[in-house]
Formats: sequence, structure tokens, C-alpha cells
Amino acid sequence: MIRYIRAAESLPTPRRAVVGGAVFLASTVALSSAMFHGGFWPPLVLALVVVPILWGGWLMNSWFRSLSPLWQKRGTTAPLFLYALWVSAMSAYALGSVQTDRASGGLVLLILWGTHSVYAASFEPEEFPWDRLRWRLGRAIHLRVLMLWFGIVGLVLLVRATFDVDAYRVFVNGTTFTLLVGGVAASLKTYARFRKVCTGVNRHAQGLVRSLEELHEATDDDVKKHQQAARRSWDALAENLVTRVDTGFSVPGVSVLPTAAVEELGESVEKALLAVPATTGPAEAVGLRLAQIKAAVRGRIDTAA
Repeated sequence: MIRYIRAAESLPTPRRAVVGGAVFLASTVALSSAMFHGGFWPPLVLALVVVPILWGGWLMNSWFRSLSPLWQKRGTTAPLFLYALWVSAMSAYALGSVQTDRASGGLVLLILWGTHSVYAASFEPEEFPWDRLRWRLGRAIHLRVLMLWFGIVGLVLLVRATFDVDAYRVFVNGTTFTLLVGGVAASLKTYARFRKVCTGVNRHAQGLVRSLEELHEATDDDVKKHQQAARRSWDALAENLVTRVDTGFSVPGVSVLPTAAVEELGESVEKALLAVPATTGPAEAVGLRLAQIKAAVRGRIDTAA
């Protein structure tokens, strides 16, 4: 098996992409089939099939990088589209199993919740982040809350399927009520975190705009002082840009901007700070990015969050 894997990885780019696409497609079809016909098998099948899916995608990566920017932009939506399709198929299977097999339906919903809890950031396109920033933030928060409720409902179904006798009715009803109340509280807290992050991003982006304006108007004697103030403004903004908007855990969450985009913006800010006052090009480029950031969080600001 390892010999075949190495042989596939050494193929020229076009053939490597074909092999990767075939592996990716076959694994995805196998997983989709297991969702509808596997009963209690989906967890095992998921573990066995996710690795080939990831490997197939990795084989196609070099071919994808050789495409034009337009097709790359279109192609980067494919993982998100397939993820949405997978979630839709799994949730449809779970809903169809509620009346006949609560345990199976609940298990599928828990699989959805667990997968998103671990791999949420992996399905979010990292390329062309400035063109998708507002949608990126919206998807992150709404999918997080949706998956939270998938997990809660899945757990409720498993409890009701396991203790489906009159002797446990009080326990089952109490557990169901507790989980639903906890879900409401967790949802409200998640949305409050989202608004708080957006508020911080807007505040510090505006602060950096003001710092750059003051630097541009500063006299030669005050340039150094305003440069330091602008750097402090950027440091505060950068902290907010790498903050996860949907969860406090660093691995599964989605940040405001990908790390590469934040680093690129930081380099642009430094160029703007070192440019002579008469040179407005670097500052205008940074101002454009800051305007995009502010537009992405517009309507999501809450100073009381």
C-alpha cells in the first residue's frame, strides 16, 4: 500500500491530479452511501474514509495552484460546498431515522457536531479572504450554533432511545429540559462572543485609521511618536484579527482573518509607517483593507456585549 501511495505522489502534476480526484470522489461517494445505508456504521466508516479524502485533496493541490486566479477562487469554494452537501445529507438521514431508529439518528447528529467541533476551520476557504470576509464571519457563527443544536438534539435522541421505559420518564424529561436550556444559554453566549469580537475589530481598525491620519499630518519632530502610536494600534488590531469568532478554543475555531492575511496586512502597515509623509500609496492600500474589515463587521457591533 505504501508503495502505491509513493508512486502516486511521484506522478507528474496532471496525472497526480487525476489520481487525487478519483480517490477523493470515490471516498466521498463511499461516505455518502454509508450515511444512508450504514445504520450504526457511520462512525467507523467516517474514520476510514476521511483519510483518503484528505490525501486525494492533497494530491490535487499542485494542479490547483497552477490554475488562473479566477478558477482558483471558484475552486476554493468546493470544500465548503461539499461540506454543506455532506451536512445536508447527514441531517436528512438523521431526521428520517427519528421515528424508526432514534439511536441511529442521534448518533449521526453527534457525528456532525463532533466533526465540526474539530474541523470547522479546515472547511473554511483560506484563499481570497478579503473578498469573502463578511460571509466568512457569518458562516462561522451560524454554523457553530447550528452544530451545537445538532449535538444537543442528538444527545436527547440517544437518551430517549436508551431509557425508553416508563420507569425513567422523569429522568428523561428532566435531562431533555436541562439540555435544551443549556443549548439556549450556549447559543446566546456564542452570539455575544461574536458581537464582542466584531466590536473590538471595528474599534481597533478605526483607531489604526486615526493613527495613520495623524502620522500623515505630523511634523518631522513628531513622526517617531506617531509611528510608535500607530504600531500599538496595529498590535491591538492584529490580536483581534486572529481571535476566533465562534469559540474560545484555538484549534476548531474560525478567526476573523487567516494568519497569512494578517501577516500580509502587517507588512503593508509597516510600509505605510516607514514611507515618507508625502507618499500616500502605502497608506491608501492599508486604508482600503481597513475599510473592508469595517464593512465586514458593520451591523454586528454591540458595545454592551
